[in-house]
Amino acid sequence: MNPTDIIQIGGWQQVTPSEVTLLIASVNYTTIHFSNGKKVMVATPLKTLAARFEPYHFFRVHKSHLVNLAFVTKFCNYEKTLEMVNHKNIAVARRRMTALKREISMTNLN
Repeated sequence: MNPTDIIQIGGWQQVTPSEVTLLIASVNYTTIHFSNGKKVMVATPLKTLAARFEPYHFFRVHKSHLVNLAFVTKFCNYEKTLEMVNHKNIAVARRRMTALKREISMTNLN
């Protein structure tokens, strides 16, 4: 990933993928959470944004959550959750567990 990479998130808004920690869907809107604590809501569906963020080590852990794996500190297999750097816990869908484990093993996350 190049630090100068920019992704279009809606309208004229653009972001650097390394600044985004989490994207949460709400019908046809998506709330984007940044590493500095800022949140932005855009009128772009998560499905569209997921395709744009996928090359930057993001993983869709749930139908409504896309996570930047660089900001994950812990994976709890028993509870099926991820803990983020900001101590927020994100539920992982059962159907996505196998793919997530594979992705985590590739990134050496504990």
